Amino acid sequence: MEWRRDAIRARQFTGEETFQQGLDLIKFAIRIHEAAEHAENR
Repeated sequence: MEWRRDAIRARQFTGEETFQQGLDLIKFAIRIHEAAEHAENR
């Protein structure tokens, strides 16, 4: 249900907002990857 609401809200994003959302997702993925690497090196 939450995904549906977010998808409907995202339809109204400007191009800049969509781009920023993409960058935020990339940053999140990088942080997860770095945390996993750090955990492996312990």
